[in-house]
Amino acid sequence: MLTRPEGTLAAEAHSISGLLAARPRRRADDPAREPRAHAANPVLLGLA
Repeated sequence: MLTRPEGTLAAEAHSISGLLAARPRRRADDPAREPRAHAANPVLLGLA
């Protein structure tokens, strides 16, 4: 949510996303595990 300096709503954004496994091309069984497995520091991404 983005607000103007006086506090009124300027914009609101929503997002829906998914994660595909590289091989095979299908939805990942545990979507949280994939970025955690490849992140150098999962804590910075809020994945720990």
